[in-house]
Amino acid sequence: MKQIICRSVAILLLVMCVFGQMTSAVSETVSRNPLIDPHDTPVAKTPQRYTNILLLGVDFGFQGYLGSGSYFKKTLEDCHTDAVMVVSINMTTSEVNLISLPRDTVTYVPGVRGIYKLNAAFNCADTVGEGFERICNAASWLLGGIPIDHYCAVDMAAMIALGDFIGGVDIEVDMNYTGHSDRNYYKGMQHLDGVGITDYLRARKNATVEGNDIGRTGRQRRMMTAIFEKVKSNSGLIKSGWDYATSGEINFFTDMSLAKVLNLLNKVKNADSIGSHVITGEYRTALQGWNFTFTDQANRIEVIREVYGIEVEEIPYVSYQYTDWLMEEGMRSAQYIAVAREVLDYAATLPQLTQEQQDAVTQLTNDRNQAILAFETAADSMTKEDQNVMVSSRRTLLESANRAADLLAYPEAGKLLHGIDYWYKDPSINEYQMNWQ
Repeated sequence: MKQIICRSVAILLLVMCVFGQMTSAVSETVSRNPLIDPHDTPVAKTPQRYTNILLLGVDFGFQGYLGSGSYFKKTLEDCHTDAVMVVSINMTTSEVNLISLPRDTVTYVPGVRGIYKLNAAFNCADTVGEGFERICNAASWLLGGIPIDHYCAVDMAAMIALGDFIGGVDIEVDMNYTGHSDRNYYKGMQHLDGVGITDYLRARKNATVEGNDIGRTGRQRRMMTAIFEKVKSNSGLIKSGWDYATSGEINFFTDMSLAKVLNLLNKVKNADSIGSHVITGEYRTALQGWNFTFTDQANRIEVIREVYGIEVEEIPYVSYQYTDWLMEEGMRSAQYIAVAREVLDYAATLPQLTQEQQDAVTQLTNDRNQAILAFETAADSMTKEDQNVMVSSRRTLLESANRAADLLAYPEAGKLLHGIDYWYKDPSINEYQMNWQ
């Protein structure tokens, strides 16, 4: 009996070993690189409690608004959130800080595969509501996991209307310039109505002082501070303005309630000052001629430390050097890895596989895992040696993908290998394709 038991245990162990090997052979590697596998951002822990509200300005407001590059933006879904600012309220000390996030920042969008600009996170969605959720998640990712609790968004026409509704604001204008409305403005204290407010918020190329995105974010923070000072103690104006904003007459979007707004304003109405910050970076042309802001990691870490009192790590895969490497070789590997995933997904839909088909699927899974490992290694080091290994692994992967596709009668077998003329329009690279103008 003892021998039988021992023999049974041995057989059981052998079976477990075999199945373990099979499982290991077909288990898939999850990449830490969001260009391969999107993932959520872990929530950061702060020593004090904060409420963070994302203020968004959508570059739309007039039917057929002529955007950059002579591209007509005919619907809200065509547009981007070109103003992105976090209002951070310390619920313990009642301190208020404004943090600008440059619109062209190289960004990954949690839950979405690909690489994007921050202002295009809004477009990584199928509905406007989901778009606001995406941009909130992207802002949280950029802040190292600091959660965004609420959002408020307006388009240009809504900003003009709300500016007029509150009776305009008094603000120290920092330059002489001509606004988009063709009005002339002069340096010094001025009273600006809705058009004037919007002209000031939009001033960039027409600005005569700091005529760039970083300069514009500074003007946006000064304007938001002036508006806050105007309305913070006038609950009647806030209530009537809120009723107008949420009436459906203008494009105003939020997930907040009036009670929440009044509670927060009551909390901070006696704040001595409002902190002003920007997560800045180097503005460069990359990734086939698009202009991006490459985050200054030291500045980002310092802003988060100063506002939230926590230490965060640098964000990987957002440097100019990395994007240069992507265009040289990395994009091609990312494309092959995505194509292999499509073949494997197709295989999973088939009711039954022959042994030959199963072997091909197993081999494809293993070769894809190796390609992911080689891609990650090369992306981290960007050395020629690791890049050569990556190129070799993707060639092997392509052979496996073609063989599996043929055996599975995969309908798209003839399209497995295609060029990357415009990576941002390639669904095997970016899950959502868009015009970034």
